[in-house]
Amino acid sequence: MTWLIKESGKARAMAALVVLVVVALGVLFVKRGWHTTASPQIVADNVPVTVVVLLDRVISVDAEKLFRPGQGVQLSVRNRPRGVVKVDSVSVLPRKALLSKALEPHQWIPDENRPYESDVIVALKDTATQSRQGYVTKGIKLKVGMKVTVETFSAYLDGTIMAIEADKPATPNASV
Repeated sequence: MTWLIKESGKARAMAALVVLVVVALGVLFVKRGWHTTASPQIVADNVPVTVVVLLDRVISVDAEKLFRPGQGVQLSVRNRPRGVVKVDSVSVLPRKALLSKALEPHQWIPDENRPYESDVIVALKDTATQSRQGYVTKGIKLKVGMKVTVETFSAYLDGTIMAIEADKPATPNASV
């Protein structure tokens, strides 16, 4: 009967040793790169994208001077800092008011009550990873409608992402 107890102790020790060896080999294989842990969600890396942002109701004496093409600006998406991105183009739209007259078509005229208020559309250049669910830049998903903050040397403005466009069509990543 004692030989049975001795044998079962040896079997348990051997089983524990086998488990430890398998775990150690698994960790070694993953760390050495023999097995990748990359997600199959990734379609392409380093895709150049243009993020179009609407900065609504910007109050500034000269809104045209807030952004210059080629200028670096700080971008935060949903209060998560993204870092510096480049301004591609800027469009400043003055605020309009609706003028309606009886028996005449409605007209949009410049809003004289708010002469220093305008909408600014800024196109920002960035690189992102294209996944099956959209574009991701520095760990931050980019989706239309997300709230962003654009910060320059002289301005801190809140806006909304209007469009995300890839500059060139993505080719599937060969390493995935």
